[in-house]
Amino acid sequence: MHTGTRTDLVYDNAFVRTSDGKMVIDQSSGLLLRYSDLGVNAKKVFGHSDPDWQWGITNTFGYKNFSFRFRFDGMVGGVVHDYVRQKSLQGGRHIESTQGKLGVARPDDAKGSGGFSYVGDGVNLTGGNIQLDPITGKITNEKELTVSQNTTKTSVQQYVTRMASIHDLDNIKKTYAKLREVTLTYRLPSNLFGSRSVFQNASLSVVGRNLLYFFPNRYKDMDVDQYTQDSGSGLQTPTTRSYGVNLNITF
Repeated sequence: MHTGTRTDLVYDNAFVRTSDGKMVIDQSSGLLLRYSDLGVNAKKVFGHSDPDWQWGITNTFGYKNFSFRFRFDGMVGGVVHDYVRQKSLQGGRHIESTQGKLGVARPDDAKGSGGFSYVGDGVNLTGGNIQLDPITGKITNEKELTVSQNTTKTSVQQYVTRMASIHDLDNIKKTYAKLREVTLTYRLPSNLFGSRSVFQNASLSVVGRNLLYFFPNRYKDMDVDQYTQDSGSGLQTPTTRSYGVNLNITF
């Protein structure tokens, strides 16, 4: 880290990419190449752990004896490591490994090395050793190498395990929004309580919490609300919706 940079930067080992952003795949194994596979200790900056800003809206509407209150909030910006995705890919249990090309090739994993059929999307670089900038991780001799579409077959599990071996593809944006709480309240008419009643007023409310969760990440396998200031997540208990009834009585 250099003087003047943010203290909350998120940086780590990364996968090798060409100048136009294509993933580089090792021709012999069919797996994604990491900086560390080439003996380079470069670190890629993925963003910053603190959000750019947080927001919240709370409002209450009333009509006669009814009132309706809602709370909407969220945050924008920042990145966090999706540990749930990483561990479920490594364990072969993430739904992603059963969909698309991965899903089609998955049954062939049982055939062994002679029957593996998954071909990763990316390119092979041949004709010389790949050289990386030790600071940025960019390929410095790309023009001297031959670029070809990857055709090496491997198993789905080997491929997704390599995907999840470092944080590169598991760092996701923290931007989200939640409908945090909704409350509908009915205040009982005051004429229900006579002059001798010990009750002054009463109300009955129906409450719902965590009703909606808007998160642009495809799989929504974690609740970023639990990691507002963190750069890494854990295997946390998922946030659940809850409903309740409140009876408030004033003596």
